[in-house]
Amino acid sequence: MPNIEIKARCSNLDKARETAERLKTTYIGNLHQIDTYYKTKEGRLKLREINEKEAQLIPYFKEYAFGPMKSNYSLLPVENPEHLKNILDKILGTLTVVDKKREVFLINNIRVHLDEVKNLGSFVEFEAVYEENSIEDKEREIKKVSELLDIFQIGEDDLLDKSYIDYLIVKDLFSSNLETLYAFENESMIVAEFERKNIEANLVPDKRFFWLIFDKIQKSLKRLEFVSMDSNKQLEQRIFKQGTLEFNSSQANFKNSEGGHKLTATSICMLGPYSKAVLSYFENL
Repeated sequence: MPNIEIKARCSNLDKARETAERLKTTYIGNLHQIDTYYKTKEGRLKLREINEKEAQLIPYFKEYAFGPMKSNYSLLPVENPEHLKNILDKILGTLTVVDKKREVFLINNIRVHLDEVKNLGSFVEFEAVYEENSIEDKEREIKKVSELLDIFQIGEDDLLDKSYIDYLIVKDLFSSNLETLYAFENESMIVAEFERKNIEANLVPDKRFFWLIFDKIQKSLKRLEFVSMDSNKQLEQRIFKQGTLEFNSSQANFKNSEGGHKLTATSICMLGPYSKAVLSYFENL
């Protein structure tokens, strides 16, 4: 069964809920879904337990992209999930578990999911099923879900290009190797300072720490070349070949050849195009 879906980060689920309430044709309700994923050579296989009352085995393939993603899947009812879970774990091995609370609305034929994913954050998802061999149906559903992006005021920077499981795997890998010390952003960039874990504390700063700048417009990432650092109670300073970063706990100013860039403190959520890039920089240090 093919479908088209769009996933996006959502910083305000209450606002998204108000929009869904206003547009809905049907309200499905609240679901607690626990998805246990198993190791596979291709595609994904998950056992979904819903509200501790029912379960489904769901194999699927997905064409990942920022924006509408095509997925082909099957829903197979499961009568004894604990028994099947044990068998699959022994045969394939468990990959990870995605635990989420999902509120579901229907806007005509489009499912709107307001998701709170444990250890990951809040998201909105639009999902539309279409006929297997109908290009016209597919294009029509893509148009519908794309229009909902504007209605729900979802920006391009909020779009996800993977499933929740992919981001959880990267997040776990990231958190076991790196710690985000500081992060600041504005509408065009993010500047972040990271510390490598499990290394000697007396290493020189550019071996212990590293700094990256994310261009949100070009969706590119570069490493800042460290020169020196200084700190006092009021202000931290980092000097790089590309410019100077001065900051406190709430705001920063990054000065480079283009001028000054005011930024505000943010938390780095390892989503979107940056997560794997950060890890690749870490691996090459």
